[in-house]
Amino acid sequence: AALRPELPIRPSPAALVTVRHKGRQNAAFASAGLPQPAFAAPATCDAAHAAREALGGVVVAKQFEGSYDGYGNATCHSAADLDAAWDRLAGPDGLLLEAWAPFEAEGAV
Repeated sequence: AALRPELPIRPSPAALVTVRHKGRQNAAFASAGLPQPAFAAPATCDAAHAAREALGGVVVAKQFEGSYDGYGNATCHSAADLDAAWDRLAGPDGLLLEAWAPFEAEGAV
């Protein structure tokens, strides 16, 4: 059955496209001024190693799609950790790296 065009869909399809991909989600949050750890979205493993160093050496690697509640994530303290995370988590467009940050609360979509 077709949706009736006069009825709103919530969340909007555009919102779903944004939040289902961690890279797009973090970029949208940053542009909205929401607090979050520094992040990078490297497309290659070499770029991920450079980003890990730039982000302070300890990062959380996250799959762009399919990561939630600790699934599809890895905390990387070393280059070897990042290599293992890359092999397990990276998609065709890479993965998200966030600087390690202690936190008291988390916002989730």
